[in-house]
Amino acid sequence: FSPNSLTPHLDDDSNSQQKHWGISGWVPKISKQGAAKAKPRLSIASSCSATESPSSPLEVGYNGGLFIRTSRSRRLEETGSDSMYKLPAPNHIFTWSGKHIVDCQGLIYYLGSAGGTRTFVNPAQTGCVRIESCAWMKGETSDLVSMQRDINVDSWSADVAQAWFQVELPEGIQISPRHYTLRHGNISGARLRNWVLLTSMDGDNFVLASSHRNDESLRGPYDVHTWEIKKNIEGARVFKIVMTGANEIGGKQLVCSGFDVYGTIGSELTEGILNPSHWLF
Repeated sequence: FSPNSLTPHLDDDSNSQQKHWGISGWVPKISKQGAAKAKPRLSIASSCSATESPSSPLEVGYNGGLFIRTSRSRRLEETGSDSMYKLPAPNHIFTWSGKHIVDCQGLIYYLGSAGGTRTFVNPAQTGCVRIESCAWMKGETSDLVSMQRDINVDSWSADVAQAWFQVELPEGIQISPRHYTLRHGNISGARLRNWVLLTSMDGDNFVLASSHRNDESLRGPYDVHTWEIKKNIEGARVFKIVMTGANEIGGKQLVCSGFDVYGTIGSELTEGILNPSHWLF
């Protein structure tokens, strides 16, 4: 596999020279039956219940620290429901601590901890973020965003070529990424050595954000490492890790039990979310 063998296509804007990579250029198409099951897409203006109807009225949401309250959301607040979540305000900056640990400073941790107001709850299990992947063998795909500092999880894909997973942020927010974190998903070997990070706004057209070849940064049991994203990416909602070569022991399994991202939240949210009639001061 060589990224150089792919043919990029340019944005429709003739003034833009940003290269995009079609998803089929990186991995074979996966049918709905072949892909790992993921939580349904949910709006930020709803509770994180996967059983809610898309036409249900506004229930729970956060808007730069401001609750969007209804009678049901008040009941959830009173009971301390883990299904509630908080979105960061536009222009909020998530800064990496500089330490290769689960530093609790990234966007995924923020979403899981409701902005640091509660103990971390896996945001994929509440439906706050959406995970897709190739076939997964060990653990659940939600383990890919398990960013609890002192809890180690075994998590890896099936033995398939170009194993992959992707994390989609809640609708209405995007981030200009500067760093990203991965955590190894096993006590022993099979650590990532060859992979790429792709980003996308729509989940169809991807930008090559970072490429790694024979990268030995991940070393110990459940090791954590953070990499700088040197490419200037104005906004991203979907983050995809794709293996481009063998892991540490020459296998095809993608072993991972944690992902997080750092950067600046975009200044524009989904139309209608900032309607002042929804605010309660």
